[in-house]
Amino acid sequence: MPELPSPLIDILSAESLAAEHLPGSVNICVYETAFIDKIRAAFPDPNTALTVYGLNDSTLEAGVALTKLGTAGYMRVSTLPGGLEGWKASGGNVEQSAAPELPSGQFEGAHRAIQFPCSCRTPGAER
Repeated sequence: MPELPSPLIDILSAESLAAEHLPGSVNICVYETAFIDKIRAAFPDPNTALTVYGLNDSTLEAGVALTKLGTAGYMRVSTLPGGLEGWKASGGNVEQSAAPELPSGQFEGAHRAIQFPCSCRTPGAER
């Protein structure tokens, strides 16, 4: 099983993160109005290489995130192939539980899930 990239951003809702997420992922919901503000607070250097993941390759959230991040000047962004479902299908483990909140502007450790409050729901992702 390959290692997960770091930093790894779960762009689904906080509810989705609580149900399951990839180890070490940071939760910043792509459909929240403050998505880019939260990205900038956690990763102020737009040259930081970021990896985002959504539910799977058939859903839109990863493409939306790439577009928003590119517009905001983040050019070193990639998606995790297959998203959450692809990772699980390849035998990758997931964690279940809400991640602790991190104060704005701080980012800690690649192996700790961090949750930013998100009141959005991911379209098409019923859990």
